[in-house]
Amino acid sequence: MSYKNDIPKLTDATYQSQVDIATNFSEISQWLRTDHVDFNSSDSGKHQKVTLLNTTDPTTGATELALFRKSGETGYNSLYWRNISNGAQAKLVGGNAGGDDWKRFDGGLMIKWGYVEDTVPASKELTFNFPAAGTFPGFTNVFFACPSRVPLSTDVAQIFTPSIKTLTTTSATLLFTQSGALVKANVIVFGN
Repeated sequence: MSYKNDIPKLTDATYQSQVDIATNFSEISQWLRTDHVDFNSSDSGKHQKVTLLNTTDPTTGATELALFRKSGETGYNSLYWRNISNGAQAKLVGGNAGGDDWKRFDGGLMIKWGYVEDTVPASKELTFNFPAAGTFPGFTNVFFACPSRVPLSTDVAQIFTPSIKTLTTTSATLLFTQSGALVKANVIVFGN
């Protein structure tokens, strides 16, 4: 059954609407339990989680802020904030944690992340080009890059965590201790 808006009617005797009223209470309880703690709990009235459906950019009035979910620049769902009066939007969290993505913080700090997977050549160097597809902003300055090796089933024990050899506003050169093996390295880059 489903929720009935017009129950009880003024002309209904209690016994006529009792089943419909019970159904409405059941529907309301199920609706609330989607994201909230159930009735008769010491935590009732609190959220268990918040479910946001994917949406387009919401409009906001002079006294409104919006927290919403939409498909971001990289095609992955992300959590966004919109300021008052249809103001600026900011991506808070989300994106493609398993691939290339980025996040800008209030003060201008930007983080980009991604990975490089390849066979280490004789030079023992691999280049990681910072994510730049679509609407990824570029770095003006790069402060720090942090590489970490991801173990693969074909990994060779001598291929240790890479270090950064060179760092520019568009790429990082990773230096390995050995060559000739397939490696995968995650890289996080901080800049503005």
